[in-house]
Amino acid sequence: MTRDGHPVYPAIQRWKLECLMSDGSIFDAGAIWTQAHIRELIEHFVENPDEGDRKFEEKLKDQLAPTSAGAKQLAAEMMWVMMLFPSNTGRQRKTELVRTIWDWSGAELRDPHHMFEAFERGVGSAGMGYNNYRPSEMFLLVRFAEAWKELSDGERNRLMAEPWSFADWFDRLPGATSRQIRHMLLHLLFPDTFERISSRSDKKRLEQAFASILQKLNLTEADRARSPMARDRRLYFLKKELERQYADQVIDFYGNPLIAARWRPQKDDETQDGPARISEPRPRFGPRVWAIAAGDGAAQWPTFREQGIVAIGWDELGDLRAYKSQDDLRDTIRETYSRDRDPNNDSLACYQFCREMRVGDEVFLKQGRNRILAHGRVSGEYEHDPTRPDFRNIRRVEWIDQGNWTLPDAARLPTKTLTEITDYAAIREFMREQRSSGTPVDQSPRPYSIDDVARDAFLARAELARILASLRRRKNVILQGSPGVGKSFLARRLAYALIGAESTRNVQLIQFHQSYSYEDFIQGWRPTKDRGFELKSGIFHSFCHHAQSHPSEPHVFIIDEINRGNLSKVFGELLLLIEADKRGPSFGIPLTYAESSIDTFYVPDNVYIIGLMNTADRSLAMVDYALRRRFAFITLQPAFDSPIFRQALIARGVTAETVDRVVDRVGRINQAIIDDDKNLGAGFAIGHSYFCPTSSVPDSSGWYESVVRDEIAPLLEEYWFDNRGRVDECLKVLLS
Repeated sequence: MTRDGHPVYPAIQRWKLECLMSDGSIFDAGAIWTQAHIRELIEHFVENPDEGDRKFEEKLKDQLAPTSAGAKQLAAEMMWVMMLFPSNTGRQRKTELVRTIWDWSGAELRDPHHMFEAFERGVGSAGMGYNNYRPSEMFLLVRFAEAWKELSDGERNRLMAEPWSFADWFDRLPGATSRQIRHMLLHLLFPDTFERISSRSDKKRLEQAFASILQKLNLTEADRARSPMARDRRLYFLKKELERQYADQVIDFYGNPLIAARWRPQKDDETQDGPARISEPRPRFGPRVWAIAAGDGAAQWPTFREQGIVAIGWDELGDLRAYKSQDDLRDTIRETYSRDRDPNNDSLACYQFCREMRVGDEVFLKQGRNRILAHGRVSGEYEHDPTRPDFRNIRRVEWIDQGNWTLPDAARLPTKTLTEITDYAAIREFMREQRSSGTPVDQSPRPYSIDDVARDAFLARAELARILASLRRRKNVILQGSPGVGKSFLARRLAYALIGAESTRNVQLIQFHQSYSYEDFIQGWRPTKDRGFELKSGIFHSFCHHAQSHPSEPHVFIIDEINRGNLSKVFGELLLLIEADKRGPSFGIPLTYAESSIDTFYVPDNVYIIGLMNTADRSLAMVDYALRRRFAFITLQPAFDSPIFRQALIARGVTAETVDRVVDRVGRINQAIIDDDKNLGAGFAIGHSYFCPTSSVPDSSGWYESVVRDEIAPLLEEYWFDNRGRVDECLKVLLS
């Protein structure tokens, strides 16, 4: 593509002069790009995100409602900037979007306005993700404007004269390197330095395709780094070299057919099983960096650390090497797990773990989105171990650092199981600073007490103290209750309170199901790769050995859906050993597969078991008396009347009127459920967890009605499956 006559580049130059170097307006509206207007967008848009399901324009209109006319016009002009690059959105749609936002200010915008002529042609495709994540892209543009206006005139002039200095400054903004607007702005402002490529993956594919040329160039160590700016520099030098080799041609990585064919093979070149390059090693510069989860709440981290591995699930897929492409994995996951939506993240995680992760890559083990527990280096190729009870897809890892690092907000990780973070500069810089600054690694987990549980859960402190006392006395408790009363939520917090710290290595969570066996739980013979058999320890057996090695530390084993398994079959002789007065080596007995009578096993005194049981599951058999006698049973009730519940909802932005509506309407339905003791009863009451939002709620009434229709209605339909009239009556009450 040639820039001669292209309407975008003159328009961006005017924006630079009028709005960045001054406080003017693209649409001749006076002083619009001011710090005061930017601060309004920070307060009402950036710091007031709306994560609901409504359209972007609907949410943005509500967010900007309290702002001044000038702030609304600034938002419209920012949208004009965001729409300059994309070629996959038409002029009419771009213009409508900008005009819609401008109209909220109540001011008139000349029609037609000559600045909309820049929408006649885009610069490059932005893909669907740019529209899907439009709020996040706009967040960054606002943050950029805020930081830019704080610079002196001299510093702004210097950065505009030095493209690489500008890029270095821009990439230091929180979250800058993970957004497409970063690539767009760099090209628009400095088209001779940065390519018209807004896709990070396209830039990666480019340098991989031309790796043989790049490897021959005299690149500095900084140019070979893993940062986004280093990749941009490599593409800059690559283009210069291609211009030298093809002096008679315009070098455009998309528009030149000769160049494009080398890195963007057409579908005609693909085989029936997918592109041939899929299974080939990908050339790259240096090791890549990954963030990986370790099960729910990092519960698998103790196992990963002890065995020197990382692992992922999706065990029903079998050996991931059998799938030649991500598309194959996506189709199989959708069919195997009955997914309604395309499992793009899951299929990508499986594909990258098997095909793209390499020996020598760095790996950070994460807990949630803002905590790192370990740093290591991949030391082995992909393996599939069908003898493992779960997490059968593994790679060997040499663990280098272990700790408990809390990431800053700018470095928060995605929720996906596996994410490549090679380009996530904020995370790598934070971890590098932690190690290079001499800051001691916090090896001890955060202290946690009953007061922390009381703050997190909707139970009185006295009740929590009673539950913990039962756990300490009996060693084994079962938390039972109807759906949504917070059994899983409470179990892990009780475990931490018992331990005295958020120690994930001392907590193990599993879930029973009908096919769960003694061999999975305790010990059994498993096939090996050489077609033999070997005796393998089950998950509880391994957990007890870990507890035996750390006798002064409490260890808590959590079993979700405990009454879904055949309990006598799963526990076997451990029905004796888990009793509180049968713990320790003096009560050790040979297990079913013991090789001799002196090969004994015992449950150590520092192991505690928390079972979770849903009282509304019609498919469950009664818990047999032998197990019931060994556990203390704690019944959890819906906590709609708890003042902590009310406070939690109001803190999330739910209005007091809506909280009253939740308490009253759901309370009336729960009473009807309890009164129907022939079919239902107290064990089927609706729990409070259905109405505990995880993020701020901008529209209280819409949020409540969405929960009722999407979550409570299906539950009621299951309860009264033979009485549709009763279901409709309840929904009428809930929605009144």
